[in-house]
Amino acid sequence: MLRVLVTWSAVASAKCIYDTLPPSVNLTLVWNFSYCKSSKSASCYVNRSCVEQQKPVKSFEAIGDFSDSPDTDGHMNGYDKVYDWSLFIAPPNMISYTLNGYPRIELSPTFKWPPRLANLALDGNLITTLPPLPPTLTSLSVASTAIISLENLDFSNLTFLDISSTPLKTIKNVTFSSKMFTLEAANSTTLSMYLLFIGI
Repeated sequence: MLRVLVTWSAVASAKCIYDTLPPSVNLTLVWNFSYCKSSKSASCYVNRSCVEQQKPVKSFEAIGDFSDSPDTDGHMNGYDKVYDWSLFIAPPNMISYTLNGYPRIELSPTFKWPPRLANLALDGNLITTLPPLPPTLTSLSVASTAIISLENLDFSNLTFLDISSTPLKTIKNVTFSSKMFTLEAANSTTLSMYLLFIGI
């Protein structure tokens, strides 16, 4: 019986998706009821075997599956720490999302934004480019980031854009909306001049 249990445990551990993360990742923050069995109304932390860890947890290295979060308005602060985002699954009901204080946000090529996401704030992150963003966005703020370029983006529904205090230099293949009525571009003249040039 002991041999069977050990074998089953090894198989279960091998199937944990978080075991595929870099060796430096020990704990992942998730909000998935398959893992968070002791706290079904909140997020939890799991190890590389997908085993929930007792709180409090002093540190973690990755952001994982948030598919069971009921939040429609969320705010996450990275406090200037680098996390692995490669297995991040966003809360499906999110309408407004704020991610602050992350030196780097690198999403998986298969990542999908919440289908009703309208407001996104990435202020204060050290990101230099934007990932593909959903056309559902009506409000986007990337103030005080390290954004140097806007490329291949659909801003056709944006009515608010804040790109103030960024070193923006390049705008390429970006669809803007004539409906945009609020533009914050203090200390960032590139975008203001571009929109004036295309008549928005």
